[in-house]
Amino acid sequence: MAGSYSYRWLSRLAVVAAAVGTAWPAAAGPWRRHTIDNSYFGADGARPEFGEFHARPDLAAVWEQSGITTLLSWPEPALVACEWPHIVVGATPAAEDAFAIDLDGDGDRDVVVCMEGSVRRVSFFESTAEGFQEHVVPLDPYKWMIAEPVDLDHDGRVDVVTGGRFVDGDQGQLAWLKPGPEPTAIDQWTSQPIAPVGWPMAILALDMDDDGDDDLVIADRYGATRGLRWLENPHPAVSKGPWVAHTIGLTNRRVVAAAATDLDNDGSIDFVAAYQGVNNVPPGLVILMGGAAGWSESQVPLPAPFPAPKSVKLDDFNDDGLLDIALSCEQAYKELSGVFVFMQEASGGWRLVDVSGPEGTKFDVLTALDVDGDGDLDLITTEEGDNGLFAALGVVWYENPLRRTPSLIGSTIPLEPELCEEIPAAWLIELSRLLSGTTPQSVTPPSRR
Repeated sequence: MAGSYSYRWLSRLAVVAAAVGTAWPAAAGPWRRHTIDNSYFGADGARPEFGEFHARPDLAAVWEQSGITTLLSWPEPALVACEWPHIVVGATPAAEDAFAIDLDGDGDRDVVVCMEGSVRRVSFFESTAEGFQEHVVPLDPYKWMIAEPVDLDHDGRVDVVTGGRFVDGDQGQLAWLKPGPEPTAIDQWTSQPIAPVGWPMAILALDMDDDGDDDLVIADRYGATRGLRWLENPHPAVSKGPWVAHTIGLTNRRVVAAAATDLDNDGSIDFVAAYQGVNNVPPGLVILMGGAAGWSESQVPLPAPFPAPKSVKLDDFNDDGLLDIALSCEQAYKELSGVFVFMQEASGGWRLVDVSGPEGTKFDVLTALDVDGDGDLDLITTEEGDNGLFAALGVVWYENPLRRTPSLIGSTIPLEPELCEEIPAAWLIELSRLLSGTTPQSVTPPSRR
């Protein structure tokens, strides 16, 4: 029986070995999808941790329909194509956003969770020896959608900026969450309003006026403040407003995503932003080039029909030295795809690459990381099945087909997902390290399960 067991994986082993050290041609079709986790319902965003916990970041994932938040642990490099282990952080009804960070300076991961619906709270889940303890931050009852860590007053301690969308009317709130006098006491945090918002979709902390502190760039989807603008930090020495608003562009557009960079290396901050279509206005992906007179807008062409944009990420996905644009979407119905990369070409144009294919309808936050350790950037995202109306993909990553050369992030070869259920994990890791040339010893055969 042991011999017959081994034949099931010998042919796959040959395929894995043949792939070591080789480059893949550019794929004509979608990128290969791997499931990180699909244990619950309504995966509505997964974000990597902030901090220096280890080389491979854990992911905080919110499951809106199940009403929980989980921490997904990055596995051994050989097992990244298998489902990742996770722990439940806590009950988080109507959760919209979460990230892990050390809030109290004790060296472990606490988790910040934003909740909307009828719950309307931001909670800090403190990591303790007994598990996670929830602390509800004192805030007005808006539908809290998003949060970002930033040290706004330059006191050396992390703050949190959070945005809540409107409940009645068309205005919500952007708030500053600040630690109390005792750095380790999470229950001493307080909140302070910064500015009204409609439906905040992205918060970027950038020094827009070059005065040494972080200002806030807001992508706003609804209400009187919709568009892309930045709020001027009054100064670290002055912890209260007013935060003066400055327009960047896309006024009256339903801006859902923004990313910042310096595309032309002129020292000015440029933006890539996306907005959703409404009435006779189609969806748009826009580059805003900064200069002395402000920002000039140019459109990245989108084919028609096109789903509703949701998240953007800037990085070099084909390793040609040029920044590319990854875009996720919702409302990707029927044959529409929901995740794309716009590859920047030397001529200045953009080549559209279909990453996801037509499977999935509602994608969210994008993270670019070398998940499989082969030297190129893969994409992590979530797909929640359009609020539970369709079968969901959960938390997934898409494998960039550029190359298969092991990089510094891992010392092993990721093995095929089909092996995850057939061979014990410890033996998979041993096999992968042998293929990578990182273990001189022979491989112990797997025991039959």
